[in-house]
Amino acid sequence: MALQQAARICRTCDPLEGGDFPVKERFHRFHPITDKTKGKRKVKALLKSNIFYGWFIVGAAFFIMALGWGSVYNASSIFIQPITKELGFTRSEFNVTLTIQAVCLLVVSLLAGKIYSRFNIMKVMKVFSVTLVLSFYLYSFASTLLMFYAITIVVSTSLSLIAILPLSIILSNWFVKGRGSAIGMAFMGSGVGGMILSSLTGIWIQNYGWRVAYQFLTVLMAVFILPGVFLIIRTQPSHMGLKPYGITEESAETYRTAENEGIMLKDAFRSVIFWAVNLATVCLNIAINGLMLNVAPHLTDIGYSITFSANVVALIMGSLAIGKAAFGKLYDTIGLKATILIACIANIIALTGVIFSRSYIGLAVTVIFVGVGCAYGTIASSVLANDLFGKKDFNAIYGFLTAIGGVGSILNPIIYGFLYDSSGSYISSYLLSIVLCVVALFIFLAIFSWKKPVPALN
Repeated sequence: MALQQAARICRTCDPLEGGDFPVKERFHRFHPITDKTKGKRKVKALLKSNIFYGWFIVGAAFFIMALGWGSVYNASSIFIQPITKELGFTRSEFNVTLTIQAVCLLVVSLLAGKIYSRFNIMKVMKVFSVTLVLSFYLYSFASTLLMFYAITIVVSTSLSLIAILPLSIILSNWFVKGRGSAIGMAFMGSGVGGMILSSLTGIWIQNYGWRVAYQFLTVLMAVFILPGVFLIIRTQPSHMGLKPYGITEESAETYRTAENEGIMLKDAFRSVIFWAVNLATVCLNIAINGLMLNVAPHLTDIGYSITFSANVVALIMGSLAIGKAAFGKLYDTIGLKATILIACIANIIALTGVIFSRSYIGLAVTVIFVGVGCAYGTIASSVLANDLFGKKDFNAIYGFLTAIGGVGSILNPIIYGFLYDSSGSYISSYLLSIVLCVVALFIFLAIFSWKKPVPALN
């Protein structure tokens, strides 16, 4: 396609540039690419490439999830045994940090609609990316439960404000075609990061101690997260004179109309389908968090070494990374219903495998199926909100679904901690998780059999 060039003044105020800027516009594969005469050199270089700029945002989001989510959540189970052993905490006492993480995510999710409508998303992400790095470093100096609890509040709140919630909103703005794949590829970063960091953290703890391991992780977070937030990510394609991926000149008007379709959060509150989705998500989040956060201590409890357990967690994180990309691709190709049902069944199989993890076959089953199953926890709320309730009030509905799903994350450490302290094993907790996954599966079967789940969309 021949390149068309025209000089113009863009009247869209880029929140990162602070005002109008002259641009030269050219078209490549139906996507206008801008060459800004003002702005950061790295962004200018990326805009000159033949790659749609949204894919660079996917890359930046990948590293935020890899080093942020991967360090704070996915590698956190590696620290449980050495910290509780050295400082004399019980598992249930230290697992309160997991509850705090979930509460912070819940609160931020509930307020997401108001936060991102009142404050510029990029300014929020800049402030809290710095806060995340500084507060995470303080873990290496913690020596009391109160210190761990206080630091966890700051770390979890900061991560919630730069990771899944804002990244889902931003990527939904940039992609219409291939939205599921874009979100899946970005969020597979948490799996890749968890895979690499879990293995490295196990080695660092064994050779240098858990305090030094926290410091090493902090350095990696600073190196990989801050450049993406400050230099690459933009909230809207229109801020750079671009259109969302998949939107042509001919389909632009249809897209603008679709942006106003759907229902408001207050209307969703009156929908049985809405609350059914929330209930199913709570059930699945209890199961998913129980599997992901307790697999390392479970394996050490049944006789495996810390290093072996860390390597298994690394394999699970690798499976999760592949699973998130697969979840997004499945959503784009076979649709929401089949993808969600596959995720539920995969979780049931993965939990069954971990119950029989004394056998390598059981571990292999868990590693194979955990990816697509646990991908539900980070991707599903976004696509459920978009497909079932529309774009009209997407930020608020998506935030609420994430928040209520976070109830499962809050309940998980309480339930798992109680059952572990009562029985001395995680087996009873995994059995309960299987039951919850079955319940979620039947709830979704009922939801998808309802042909008109949201009357306001008709």
